[in-house]
Amino acid sequence: MMCFGQVADAYEEGRLGYPERLVDDVLDYAGPGCRNAVEVGAGTGKASVQFAARGLELLCLEPDPRMAATLTGRCRSYPGVRVHVARFEDWSPSLGYDLLVSAQAWHWVDPRMRWDGARAALGRGGTLALFWHYYSVAEPRLRDALRRVNARSGLRELNQMTLADLPPVPDEDPEAEPWIELRADDRFAGQQTRRYHAEHVFTSRRYCQLISSLSAFRLAQRDQREGLLDAIGEVIAGHGGQIELTLVTDLLLARNAVGPG
Repeated sequence: MMCFGQVADAYEEGRLGYPERLVDDVLDYAGPGCRNAVEVGAGTGKASVQFAARGLELLCLEPDPRMAATLTGRCRSYPGVRVHVARFEDWSPSLGYDLLVSAQAWHWVDPRMRWDGARAALGRGGTLALFWHYYSVAEPRLRDALRRVNARSGLRELNQMTLADLPPVPDEDPEAEPWIELRADDRFAGQQTRRYHAEHVFTSRRYCQLISSLSAFRLAQRDQREGLLDAIGEVIAGHGGQIELTLVTDLLLARNAVGPG
C-alpha cells in the first residue's frame, strides 16, 4: 500500500469524504447486528469519522504514522475508534469483524493476499464494503484549458492527474478490478453494487491540494511537477477562481459466506 504521509495535510484538505447515503446503505446491508468494523487503509479518516459517528467500534489500519497521527486527532471524540499503524497484509485479526471497510485503498492491498485477508478478518456473514471515487471536470471550457496545461506538462500520467483528460465515467463499471475478482470468489455471497453522483465546487487551492495528494503526481519526478500546480491555479483564476467537479462514487458490497480461516 502506498503511504501518503508526506502530503497528509494536502490529503486531508483536498480529498472528499463519502456520501452519507453510502454509509446508510452499507449499514443497512450489514444489518442491525453490525457492531464492530475494521477499516483498511484509513488514511486521515475521511470515511472513519463517518462510520464512527454511527456508533461503530472501529479499528483503523493505516500504514503511515503521519497519516495515522492525523486520523487519531480527527477521531479523538469517538472513544470507540482505535488506530493501529500497520499494513493490512501484516495484521492478524483477533476476532471476526461484522464489517470490513476500505475507502479508496483496496487497490493498494497486495492482490495475492487481500481476499484471503478479508475472509480472515470477517465473521461468517460479515460485510465487505469497498468504495472509490471517479472525478471529472464539469465545465467544458475549463476542462479544455486544463487539457492545454496537460499538454505542456509533457508527462502522460500527469495529463490525467489534472482530471481533465480522464474518459467519461461509464454508466456501470463491471470491469473494475475488485468487481472482477470478487465475482470469481465463491467465498463471498450477496454481491451488490451502488453508485452515487454529486457535484462539488472547489477553490483553486483545494483543487491543487487534491491534485498534489494523488499517487501519480507524487510518483512523478520533481522537475516534471514544477510549475504544474501554478499553471493549474492560473487557469482556474482565469475562470472565476473556482472549479466544479462531478464526483461519482462506486460501492461494492458482499458477505463472507464461509467464515474466517
